[in-house]
Amino acid sequence: MKRLLLIGGLFFAGLTASMAVDPASLEQTPLPAGRLINRAPDFSKWEIDFSYGNDKKASGTTSTPPTSLLGPVKFGRPKSVVITRTKPLWHGVLVDEFDNKTEAWFDGAVPYVIGPLQTTAVVMYMNTPGLQMPQFLNYRGNDFPDVDWVSAQTYLGTEKGTSYWVFQNGSNGPTIWINSTTRYPVRWQSGPETRTFRFLEPPDGMLELPPDIARLSKEQAFIRGVAGHMIPKGG
Repeated sequence: MKRLLLIGGLFFAGLTASMAVDPASLEQTPLPAGRLINRAPDFSKWEIDFSYGNDKKASGTTSTPPTSLLGPVKFGRPKSVVITRTKPLWHGVLVDEFDNKTEAWFDGAVPYVIGPLQTTAVVMYMNTPGLQMPQFLNYRGNDFPDVDWVSAQTYLGTEKGTSYWVFQNGSNGPTIWINSTTRYPVRWQSGPETRTFRFLEPPDGMLELPPDIARLSKEQAFIRGVAGHMIPKGG
């Protein structure tokens, strides 16, 4: 497995940043039945690295935390995301181009987010107005972002000399390469943005929630229990 991933990384490092996929580079092999993208294993760890072609200059928005002593904080595009899963728990770390770090923990029922503007965890309820999970840190339903369009209808073929399926969402949409053996994404590309996926050594034990997250998790479990008892049974 490790050798296969390494070969994939070396191959894609040499690919052009162009969005166009040369039809001559593809073989029209049929897709098998079943899921085209697998869920990550219950115990797994993977990384998404972001690059932006020839656009080397970081750009982003500036915000000033109400209690900040450092003045305005500038936020840039994602640089890396690392996800660790020990089902049902998972932990995500997002780092942007200015090295701001955002963490997310999921206890199996509720996600909690820390930073970069706040040092204490925020409970991220479902469908709370004005409160959204940070992009690339929401792994409650899917393990890999922006791949919901992958289907037999968007399949272009298999990259010659490799085991990678190639899919494209429309003639000018994003393109993704999927390892047909593992059925995990290897590379995602749209315009100048490229995301490279790497699976890392899986954890050998369950994640442990940090003390403050564990306290919030117990409080949320208690609230759910109380709410459940208040709901009338039988209609």
